[in-house]
Amino acid sequence: MMNLFFRNLTAIIIAAAVLAAQTNTNSVTNAAAESLFQEMTYVESGITGELKEITTAMGDDIMLQIVTTNFSSYVRLTEIDTNYLEFVSMTRDKMRSQLLLKAHKEGTAQVSVELIEDLTVRSATTYRVTITPPTKRETAVVGKKDKDTEDRRYYLIAMDLFKARAYAEAKEMFNRVVQKFTGTEFSGKSINALGDIAMAQSNYSEALANYKRGSETGTGAERERSLLSLGRCQAEMKDLSKALASFLSLERLYPDSVYAGDALFFAAQTMTAMKNRNGAVDTLSRSISRYKQFEKRAESIYLLASLYDKGGSEVRDLAAAHKYYGEYITQYPSGPQFSAALERRTYLDKNFINLR
Repeated sequence: MMNLFFRNLTAIIIAAAVLAAQTNTNSVTNAAAESLFQEMTYVESGITGELKEITTAMGDDIMLQIVTTNFSSYVRLTEIDTNYLEFVSMTRDKMRSQLLLKAHKEGTAQVSVELIEDLTVRSATTYRVTITPPTKRETAVVGKKDKDTEDRRYYLIAMDLFKARAYAEAKEMFNRVVQKFTGTEFSGKSINALGDIAMAQSNYSEALANYKRGSETGTGAERERSLLSLGRCQAEMKDLSKALASFLSLERLYPDSVYAGDALFFAAQTMTAMKNRNGAVDTLSRSISRYKQFEKRAESIYLLASLYDKGGSEVRDLAAAHKYYGEYITQYPSGPQFSAALERRTYLDKNFINLR
């Protein structure tokens, strides 16, 4: 048995198999959990409670999640039957605590929770967990289907931890996905997420290793995303030549990728930093004409206009600058550079002739 104590105020206790979904929450921290818990949901507020039984299969995960909003009461988890349930991880942030268990043996286990207010136990709920063989699994909620694969469930748990900035626990869970589900879509996503965590912690060498691994072993869009992230990490490390090679190779190897246009934008940015303005102009022109929808398209148009406007004598073309400022103004009226683009185009209108 294991005693764990969690101090907080009005508690919502959500006990579910990892397949479960929290259906009505506005919490940013619970965004990934909302997608995750799709099969069985239990919510207890105050002293009321209805769900007493949980049925899961041996080898599956069970999550006990405690969401709190203030500090004058607390939830006490008084009992976990470790003969049948293996402790996996415990995490906590300002909004909630999570206890993740694995059902490792067939049988019936017990989990008990108390809600305490003003030093008084307001409710005591016991969950009987029936653990069935993997081939005989039944669910506690009738009419809801398991739409998640196991790798996706683990990945969403990890993403939930990542969003809560529980980086150590998130890394542990992402690594579980990579090790257990090698070659799958969510393995590739997890490798990229491991790189993203390292970037968030300014651990560029670790980020570089993960993105390189993803670009070599990943599949589909995740492999392409790894290559884009690899270039951005190299640029952050001031290794501009390698960064440029990564960006250009993405567009060359995967011209139909959703990241191809963005890769050309970052390539042009890198060329600009390397004082290769002609190359930057050519690259931006290619990205804008070839790819009509990509995340950095607005920035590409504005950067191209700026290079024609202020990039130096080797690329200066005020008529082209006027044209691309106009495209930005027309296509992105809510864009962050709208005012700057409008100001420069107005200036060109007033001070130069024969621009249109």
